[in-house]
Amino acid sequence: MMHKNIIIAGGSGTGKTSMLNVLSTAISATERIVVIEDSSELQLQQPHIVYREAQRPQPDGQAAVSSYGLTRSTGTICPHGLLVICSSHVIPTLLELLR
Repeated sequence: MMHKNIIIAGGSGTGKTSMLNVLSTAISATERIVVIEDSSELQLQQPHIVYREAQRPQPDGQAAVSSYGLTRSTGTICPHGLLVICSSHVIPTLLELLR
């Protein structure tokens, strides 16, 4: 199967997560996939999944972890694929990683 980059974009409640859940069934079980989300919603069935979730700053002083920062650092994990559900400000970094 040929690898393809796909960007799914849309407003809140338009079915982006549902579409990715369906499309993910075509991903081979041998692929290493990194999933980055602002809030964990995807339910992938493959065995080699790394989930990364953005975090807001906590009252106890724990620092925030942005989807931008997670996307930026994902290149070091060397995934076969990357699924990102994020805000639009992350898109330039995502496109840079896909080159």
